[in-house]
Amino acid sequence: SEMCIRDSYSPSPIYVFDPNRPWTADKRAAPGEEMIPESDPRSNHRRLGDLIVETRVKKVLTGAKGADGLIYFGGEGQRDYQGGGLGWIDPETYETGGIWRPFSGYRIFWLTPALDGTVLVAGTKCGEDELNEGLNPPQAAIMVFDVAKKEVVRKIEPVPHADKMGPMLEVKPGIVLGTTEDPEVAGGGLLYGVDIRSGETLFVKKLPASLSFNWTQGTDQWDYVMGPDGNIYTWLKNVLVRIHPDEVRIEVLGKADDSARMTFVGNDLYLAGGYQVRRIRDVVHK
Repeated sequence: SEMCIRDSYSPSPIYVFDPNRPWTADKRAAPGEEMIPESDPRSNHRRLGDLIVETRVKKVLTGAKGADGLIYFGGEGQRDYQGGGLGWIDPETYETGGIWRPFSGYRIFWLTPALDGTVLVAGTKCGEDELNEGLNPPQAAIMVFDVAKKEVVRKIEPVPHADKMGPMLEVKPGIVLGTTEDPEVAGGGLLYGVDIRSGETLFVKKLPASLSFNWTQGTDQWDYVMGPDGNIYTWLKNVLVRIHPDEVRIEVLGKADDSARMTFVGNDLYLAGGYQVRRIRDVVHK
C-alpha cells in the first residue's frame, strides 16, 4: 500500500491506496447503488484521518520516512495560522501525531531524513510567528527533528536574512548540502553546507545570478535529487546541472525545454512534466 496526502488544503487528510485493488474512491454510484464512504474499508483510496488538529497544517508540502517506520509530513497553515507544522502517521496502526509550536513562524517546505533516518531535517520558509506577536523571524532556519524524542533538537540559520531554506540532502553522514536564494543578489542563488550534529555552517557559496535556483511552493517542475553516483542533480532555471559535494563544484550538463521532476532508473535519468516522458541515457557518465 502507499500512503499519501490528497487535497490537503483544508484539514490535511491522510489516505492509503492499494495499487493491487481497483480504484473506487470518488466514483459516482449507479442508480440504486450506495456511494462507498471514503473512510470505509472497501474504499480505495481510503481516508485514514487528518493531521490538522496536531499540526494546524492545512497545506502539506513535503514528506519523508523516519527510522522508526513512521511517515512524516510537513507543511503550512493557511488563513487563520501562518506558521508550519510537522505531523506523522504509523503505517501499521494508522495512529497519528504532530507538533506545531517549534514551527510557529517557520513553514516546512522541504523534509529529508539524515543519520539513517534517526533525524529529519526540515527546510523552512519564514511566516508570521503568532508566539512572537505575529512577527516574521529575521531569517529562515533549518530544523533538526529527533525521531525518537519527537522534538526539535537543533535550529540552524546558515544564511542571514534568507526568507527560506532548502531544499537539502545529506551528502555524508550528518553533512547536509542545501540551496536557497541569495538575499543580497536579485535572482541569485546560494549553496551551503551544514553539519547538523554540531550546527556548524561549513560554507556558503554564491552562484551566478543568471543561474538562480527556481523552487517555489508546490512546484512540480523542479527537483533536487541524489544520483547513483553520489552527486546531486538539479535545475538552475532550465539548465540541468550536477553538483559534486566533495568539491562543491557545479557541472553544467545541458539545457532542456523545461525543468521537471526527476527520477533515476540505473544510470538513466527520466524527466516528467509535459505530455511526454523524457529520458537522458547514461547521464551519470556524460
